[in-house]
Amino acid sequence: MAKLDTSIDRLVEFVRLKGSCTVDDAAKSLGLASKQIEELSEILAESGIIDVRYEFSGIRLSPKIVKKEAAASSAGKKDSATDRLEGVKRELQDAENMFIFSEKDIRRKVENAKQHFREIEKLDLTRENPENLRRKVAELDSSIRVFEEKIDAFEKSTIEVRQEVDSFEAQIEQKVGAMKAIKFPSLSLSGLVSKITGRMRRRPGTARVDAK
Repeated sequence: MAKLDTSIDRLVEFVRLKGSCTVDDAAKSLGLASKQIEELSEILAESGIIDVRYEFSGIRLSPKIVKKEAAASSAGKKDSATDRLEGVKRELQDAENMFIFSEKDIRRKVENAKQHFREIEKLDLTRENPENLRRKVAELDSSIRVFEEKIDAFEKSTIEVRQEVDSFEAQIEQKVGAMKAIKFPSLSLSGLVSKITGRMRRRPGTARVDAK
């Protein structure tokens, strides 16, 4: 997912620097496929980060422009907890959109890896160099460990967000007192963590055992 996040960041920065560009221009400059730029642009457009316009010459991307009136009114407004919470919600929604987009690619690659193992099992390994096989398996084991560590880090970060929300809710209940306790909806990102850890942990580990 780090690669996807980097691609998104690079695309956002490129569009902001150019002010306006086509999908093909962005693809050539960033070294990505036009189709991938289109898909990333849809996510960014839904998240309100860039604007996407369909023209005869192709798809044009431009930074999201905040209306001056809205900016002026918000400038004179005192920052509130409600505004901050809205910002938290937007960040989590952006993260969810990124995850939904990247999950398809991750699952496809994991399935491809499992298919490779099924095909390896059909080969005559007696004709292979044992030392080369051991080295490759060790490299694969190292890659899987890194993958699992990244999943653990992602899970840890989302748990920390959940703890922050729970702590803030407890503060509200304590300060408000007689008022009805504000109930926050379950954050969808917590559900996403369950999906990732549930799905991802099964594949690499299982595949590695089968390979041996």
